[in-house]
Amino acid sequence: MTDEQLIVQIEKTEKLLAELAIANKELAFQNQEKEKRAAELLLANKELAFQNEEKTKRAAELVIVNERLHDALMNTVRIAMILSEMRDPYTAGHERRVAEIAAAIGAELGFDNNRLEGIRVAGYLHDVGKIRIPVEILSKPGKLTDSEFRLIQDHAKLGYGHLRKSENFSHRFSVCAVSCVKS
Repeated sequence: MTDEQLIVQIEKTEKLLAELAIANKELAFQNQEKEKRAAELLLANKELAFQNEEKTKRAAELVIVNERLHDALMNTVRIAMILSEMRDPYTAGHERRVAEIAAAIGAELGFDNNRLEGIRVAGYLHDVGKIRIPVEILSKPGKLTDSEFRLIQDHAKLGYGHLRKSENFSHRFSVCAVSCVKS
């Protein structure tokens, strides 16, 4: 190999080495960028995990609050039922029996638990309108006059009138109340 050929070969090698050095620097830069992006993604992932943990805690708190609200609602329904029964001791237990029979029918029809509970509550409250009927009429030992009988018959409408004013009750029990009113 001549000196000129050797010089050309060295120049080619140097050029190739320079190109490889540039490519190596480019790859190193790309690796740095990928490492930065990986670090950013890791940080974002940690933030999302933290947010998810906070949402999970909040959801658990909401479940507890919801259970307490449900218990408070059911206690209120029980109190209304007890007050109705106290006004008319002659039919004491009737609301409970209606609620349980209606729920049993709903279960046979395949209703879900929420719907069964709604039916049960409607049964508990179906006579709440008796609160507006004078005790003297409810506990009258003899035959009722026509006007007293009509007032007794209107107890479903009276109860519906009270329940429909409540946002929580109106949509759930309207159907039950309307069917009682129509009968």
